[in-house]
Amino acid sequence: MAMITLSGVTKSFGDRPILRGVDFAIAAGEVACLIGPSGSGKSTILRTINGLERHDGGTITVNGLLLSDRTLPQIRRQLSMVFQRFNLFPHRTVLENVMEGPVQVLREPVAEVRERALALLDRVGMAERAAAYPSQLSGGQQ
Repeated sequence: MAMITLSGVTKSFGDRPILRGVDFAIAAGEVACLIGPSGSGKSTILRTINGLERHDGGTITVNGLLLSDRTLPQIRRQLSMVFQRFNLFPHRTVLENVMEGPVQVLREPVAEVRERALALLDRVGMAERAAAYPSQLSGGQQ
């Protein structure tokens, strides 16, 4: 069964079509790559899957949930996205940046999110940098 399915997905910015009937499916555990020249719609596809951009037509399904305003919070709990540019808040610490999504978007309790965030930072060898600001980190650490 596919974890992510796009069927006939379209997206335009004004009168400029970006996605023209995109169809693909990605199974759980499968690794997929979006390859193409700058401006071909790779980032737009990713942003439509996680609801950062609304698609104009077609359907997007994640783990059996049809993407809609109603299902978006459930879908976002199952997906994540690493931005091409770091997009870290420069005025927030590493820990605060990691906590931002679950606290502000998903409205999860701060204490629970903090515990999970610290565990995740420890898992990737960044626990000792939790109080650092992005400007104090190397590119790889960011």
